[in-house]
Amino acid sequence: MKKRSLNRINSAVLTFLAVGIAFMAYYVAARNPVRKDFSEMGLNTLSDKTTAVLRTLESDVEAKAFFETGSIPASMIEDILKEYSRVSPKFTFEMIDPAARPAEARKLNVSDYGVVFIAGDKKKNVGMSDIFKFSYDPYGGETPPEFSGEQAFTNAVIALTSNEQKTICFVEGHGEGGIDGSGGGDYGAVGGMLEGENFIVKTINMAVDKKVPGECAAIGVLGPRKMFPHLEIEAIKEYLTNGGRALFLLEPAVETGLEPLLAEWGISVGNDVVIDPGRFFGEDPLAPIPELAPHEITSKLLESKLTVTLQGARSVSPIGSTRDGVETLSLLKTTSKGWGETDLKTARPAFDAAADLEGPVSIGAAAEKLSEPKPAEKDAPEDEIGEDGSDPAMESSTRIVVFGDADFPSNSLVSMDGIIKQLMGGTGNADLFMNATAWLAGEEDMIVIRPRPVDFRPLEMTAQQRGSLFIICVALIPLALAATGAWIWFRRRSK
Repeated sequence: MKKRSLNRINSAVLTFLAVGIAFMAYYVAARNPVRKDFSEMGLNTLSDKTTAVLRTLESDVEAKAFFETGSIPASMIEDILKEYSRVSPKFTFEMIDPAARPAEARKLNVSDYGVVFIAGDKKKNVGMSDIFKFSYDPYGGETPPEFSGEQAFTNAVIALTSNEQKTICFVEGHGEGGIDGSGGGDYGAVGGMLEGENFIVKTINMAVDKKVPGECAAIGVLGPRKMFPHLEIEAIKEYLTNGGRALFLLEPAVETGLEPLLAEWGISVGNDVVIDPGRFFGEDPLAPIPELAPHEITSKLLESKLTVTLQGARSVSPIGSTRDGVETLSLLKTTSKGWGETDLKTARPAFDAAADLEGPVSIGAAAEKLSEPKPAEKDAPEDEIGEDGSDPAMESSTRIVVFGDADFPSNSLVSMDGIIKQLMGGTGNADLFMNATAWLAGEEDMIVIRPRPVDFRPLEMTAQQRGSLFIICVALIPLALAATGAWIWFRRRSK
């Protein structure tokens, strides 16, 4: 009897200890979570952009999501907002069913499903059309919507918490594509992305303005089709000399008058067409898929292994600058099999060592003139620092980016959805344009990859494979378990 009581006490103590250890393990794990995303493309992990934005939040941001309780959109929204709150304690969210709590919806003027982000006195609405993008199916039928919630939500947080908006000015008047246009040769898709990144986007006409407005953090020249007048070239030259930033997208076989100006900054724009039999899209060597060279603009694309496709390009090569202190680097290059074809009328291009540019051929380049003290103010007192932390005695650095193709960030290659964009090969086109613009504007922290698309890979099986799987799962495994259980029972019974 005494031995039985001791056994019972021992069992009770062991049970108590086991439960206590389990509670302690749960307590420690809950406060020190270790999470790992095992999906191939990291689809359950927030992008670098979102993580960087959330970790630098200085003020509280609250999200109120208005969706029907238990619906699929509500579940998807709640999952991603939970990830946001895990990254930053300053981010909180609440799921609200507008049918159950109509007063809350009326208070925030919510009339449809969506998410309202609130930071102090500012708020921003993100609607269903921003969260779910519907794709066009060229073969007919219906395609499921693409979830773009992370991009929309992070852009909302940026817009609410940023203290400064920089203006990107796009030059017009020479046949350039419209930054707010919807045509295939326009750039409305990337223009909307810039606005989503908290930039102010506007157009300028230097024939009217006579100069680059002082509000422009950077200017963009997107595929001009006509020559720039001398006065406009001089205005751009003065702007760059005084520390301006500029992006040039130049098409082959188009003389713009900007070429000598770019040569002064160490960038040569060739009068040729780039052909690369070693790395191209589809069956067209005139559509090279260039190799990315290391640079702040390309670093994230290299990490994510995204590719850029150019639909016809001219060479853009770094050369020695006539200005002191200017550094030039190539951003995109063909393979060694590529070349710059100078005979633009030939029907059968072939490399001519005497006339053509031998590969690897550079298709994009960046130039930067590092800041230096102003001559008249080198001895300025150290305490004369601007309100933004900058030193007024230092020159702002000039930055220039030139690409030998104007089509890669156009609507025709950027606004395509899902599988169409992947088939065209331009998965990194928008990122290259956005990263270049952010680098020019001095917003290096914004040089990140937008949320990755879902890579849908259905399991395809033959009828024989499906039959085998059915037999194994429905028949063999249950029978094996039943036989094992019967054998164990029979052995115990026989003892």
